[in-house]
Amino acid sequence: MKYTPEQEKAIADARARLQAQVTSTPAVSAAPAVPAGKSLMSKAPGMAADIGLEAGGATAGQMIGAIGGPVGVGVGGFIGGAGGNAAAQIRQIKAGDRSKFSVPEMLGSGASSMIPGGSLFKASATTIAKEVAKQSSAQLAGMAIESLGERGDISKITAPQAVVTFLGTSAGIGGAALTDMGKKVQKQLIDKADKAVRDKTLEEARKEGYIILPSSLGKSGIVTDALEFIAGKSATMSDIVERNDFVTKSLAKRAIGIPLTETLDVAALESVRKRAGEVYAEAASVSGKASKAIDSYKIARDEARIFNIAYERNGQAADLKQFKKYQAKADGYWSVIDSEAKKAGKEDLIDRLQKSKVLIAKTHLIEDAYNTGAGTVAADIIAKRRASGRAIPTDELKIIADFAEAFPRASDEAIERSSSAIVRPLAMASVPAIAYGITRNPATVATFAASTLFAPSAARGVLTSNLYQKLMATPKYNVNVPQDLGAMLAQMGGMATGRQTANLFPEKENNYFLKKNSNQPAPSR
Repeated sequence: MKYTPEQEKAIADARARLQAQVTSTPAVSAAPAVPAGKSLMSKAPGMAADIGLEAGGATAGQMIGAIGGPVGVGVGGFIGGAGGNAAAQIRQIKAGDRSKFSVPEMLGSGASSMIPGGSLFKASATTIAKEVAKQSSAQLAGMAIESLGERGDISKITAPQAVVTFLGTSAGIGGAALTDMGKKVQKQLIDKADKAVRDKTLEEARKEGYIILPSSLGKSGIVTDALEFIAGKSATMSDIVERNDFVTKSLAKRAIGIPLTETLDVAALESVRKRAGEVYAEAASVSGKASKAIDSYKIARDEARIFNIAYERNGQAADLKQFKKYQAKADGYWSVIDSEAKKAGKEDLIDRLQKSKVLIAKTHLIEDAYNTGAGTVAADIIAKRRASGRAIPTDELKIIADFAEAFPRASDEAIERSSSAIVRPLAMASVPAIAYGITRNPATVATFAASTLFAPSAARGVLTSNLYQKLMATPKYNVNVPQDLGAMLAQMGGMATGRQTANLFPEKENNYFLKKNSNQPAPSR
């Protein structure tokens, strides 16, 4: 090819400038040089660490950002991906695998990490293919941002980089789909929905002071299992029942207006009924018909209560039939009382009668559950009354009944199994012997022996403390994530693999990012 005199002059000037730059460059660069002798195998451990840093940072960022919804996922992914890439670059510089830090590469990594992957739970082949295409595009876009920032050109991304990015993403997402890690998220969602009523009951009961054995919620963890083993489930449950009995009695007092500082007994319940019954005398004065209806109502109400208690004790259908019969009679007489009060124009009397009726019903319910010997109120008796069809006012007594039904005292979780009851004392007794075998020091043995005496009590104190109940005896569900963990790691792992593998390509491959300059002279032969 022939050049014009002007072109030949331009070529000569360009060669002269290049030669001048080469001869003026010092022999030792200020930036650390990249070692040329490192093999692929020697780079593999560091590359794996870089992929872990970048993928782990992006995954953690998205999971934390999930608290803020879709926007939070994007912001968290950007921060985590950029931070992970920065850590990887710093490691590479210290290891001598690169000469300087690249801000565009860090920003490109962050941009790629902003797009969350879709759930792979029971994903079809089409869904997987779409996910691969979406994540590969996001990762290539991040590398394009890097190219633009470093070289001012994004039109040329090397074929090896594109292929490695696609293969890395495909392998990660495909593997996550095969293991179907989304099942765990789906199971947590179902579990949360199924136990929503129980969890709400526990939340309301805990506000009043009720506590539970942490393991009664299901899987409790190593720490809780160890504490319950040391404390002894039976002994711990005794402490829990004692505390809950106090809460139940306090709620019962509040339900019928007895101050917490006063004693709850049969006499106190009769006193409340007597005060509440004063309005019946006023209602009886309305008319002779109302007076007779009130007397008949009291008889039918008491008969219904007697047959209800009998049915709960022996389960006989005849007792249930009688209970329903007298309850219906009581309701009929109450309608007569209500009608007579309306005829007399005493609307306020009707309201006071209804409140008195409810208060007296509460006292009877509490008396039925009252243990005259221990002075406690049996929450399970109140729950049984509701189960048999008896109405429970929607206040303190409902809280008692709900908690007793959700966490019964005789639940399997609350009873220490015989094997554990045998093993625990033997294990505790062996501690001093083991200490002596190891140390041969009497003082150390005495210390361990003393600890075995106080450890059960201390463990029970921890298990029943308000702080531990709040932290470890509260239902927890892992559902606040934008996708299942497998899809997250696949997305970020594929992106990081493509980016880090691209660093292994020869320098001439990296130059494919640059457009050829038509004015650039051909290299001299």
